[in-house]
Amino acid sequence: MSARWWWRWVVLGTLLGAAAWGAAAWGAAAPPEVVARVEILRAEVARHDDLYFRRATPEISDHAYDRLKAELRRLEATYPEIPDTRAERPAALGDDRSGTAPPQRHGVRMGGLDKAFNEEELRAWVARVAAGLGREDVEFVVEPKFDGAAISVTYEGWRLVRAATRGDGETGDDVTAQVRAVPGMPEALAPPFPVLIEVRGEFYVPWAAFHRLNEEREAAGEASWANPRNLAAGTLKQADPAVVAERGAAVVFFGWGAIEPAEARPSDAREFYRRLGGWGLPVLPELDPARGGEELWAVVETWGERRRALPYATDGVVVKVAAQAERERLGEGAHAPRWAVAFKFPPDQATTRVRAITWQVGRSGVLTPVAELEPVTLAGSVVARATLHNAARVAAGDWRVGDWVTVEKAGEIIPVVGLPDRARRAATSAAYSLPEYCPSCATAVTRAAGKVDLECGNRSCPARLVRRLEHFAARAAMDIHGLGPGTLAAAVAQGAVAGPADLYGLDEAGWRAVPGVGERGAAQLAAAVAASRAQPLARVLAGLGVPGLGPAGVRVLADFFGDAATLLAVAAEGDDWPVEVAR
Repeated sequence: MSARWWWRWVVLGTLLGAAAWGAAAWGAAAPPEVVARVEILRAEVARHDDLYFRRATPEISDHAYDRLKAELRRLEATYPEIPDTRAERPAALGDDRSGTAPPQRHGVRMGGLDKAFNEEELRAWVARVAAGLGREDVEFVVEPKFDGAAISVTYEGWRLVRAATRGDGETGDDVTAQVRAVPGMPEALAPPFPVLIEVRGEFYVPWAAFHRLNEEREAAGEASWANPRNLAAGTLKQADPAVVAERGAAVVFFGWGAIEPAEARPSDAREFYRRLGGWGLPVLPELDPARGGEELWAVVETWGERRRALPYATDGVVVKVAAQAERERLGEGAHAPRWAVAFKFPPDQATTRVRAITWQVGRSGVLTPVAELEPVTLAGSVVARATLHNAARVAAGDWRVGDWVTVEKAGEIIPVVGLPDRARRAATSAAYSLPEYCPSCATAVTRAAGKVDLECGNRSCPARLVRRLEHFAARAAMDIHGLGPGTLAAAVAQGAVAGPADLYGLDEAGWRAVPGVGERGAAQLAAAVAASRAQPLARVLAGLGVPGLGPAGVRVLADFFGDAATLLAVAAEGDDWPVEVAR
């Protein structure tokens, strides 16, 4: 090629490159509908990040959330020229910092995990690992993926010195007091221990504690926790560490960050788990080895059913390269290690129709919307109703009677209702109107500025009263056996009970006069109410459900006054409270 033609090719290549750069810079290559979709996804992911990480009240399932993020990443990778106009870009991991807890910086960045949702994606990850290590028979370990809140706990020498949430990966919330309150959490490591180590793991709530707490909430007319992860994240944010023990929270460890000296690093996963157990730390009860892609997939498949029998919630498994030397060769990606991946099992799903949207009134007056569904079997149980959470979500989701919806459980105990299938919506479908009046007492409902809930302000509302009485009689409060919502509703409707004190004015004959209560039931109820008189002051205060008086306040008052008579005597004196209680 002559010099003249060579220069022509250089100039042509430069011009083409500049044109391509210009198209990318100004977004000319991305179709308008793709740009619009990316903007919608960015807004939705940001909103769900805030609900998931900061408020611990997600409105969609993990599966739906993961799919939103996966779609956004795919579009951003395909069309990198789409400008990001957000004033503040969210952290790649999400950010669980509350803004109220003291910050704690991690010694080594606390990353997340890349995800695989099917066999093809998992095998693609295995192929990348094999290529990076130059061999096919890589040894892996497979662990159950706990569904809780990620934590990092630092021991200097033998002492526990701090604990933090993952936060944005660099800095998390200080949760040292909360982690110390976990039953069985060691304050000191058994020797031999390193000079310093950050142990990484999960703060979670076992199924048994989760079911117990939900039974208590349901009895009190309060919304149930949707899943153990929400409960764990909410518990970790509690300012009172005693709540951690009361809720039965637990921890488990399976990784590390900073470790000194460097020679103290374990050679592989199994050695590390042995060390964890030797130090007295809670360790993974299940760990499966696998060599190569075929054996790995076989092990992962078995976990699809095994996980259902575990005493804690899981939504998948974590696959890790076993050898530390090979982990170091593979290294870290921008947001996650290349030597590990989370495999997420598909959720249990079913499609059904919305028969009606009804509203439940809680003891505080909050109205909770419920989708009444055509019954469908899901994960071994029949689902006929599911919460829609709050009025704002009903309006935003545009659910209507007759809509087709997907209901799913993926680590969820409370069924999650997906957005309506608008393609299947009848042409005659009418938008749902939010209620203007309480369904129980017909009082006009209100919604405070900035709030998402509708509320009934009538304290004499029969539904509110029944819920308050359920809370008073619940196992965690006065523990009055046999006094369920049906009996209480009948007693309230009859006018026999207008408050907790009235329960103690009914003798056996009085209970017998309540519709639906037979002779034997009346005797049992009279005996159960009489027995509850022996409950300590702390249970009485818990049952009354005084606004603003949480578990910590109940304990302070009960410990200080000792009995109800003393408390009532001081309360009668007005504002002359002892300084110790005021503090």
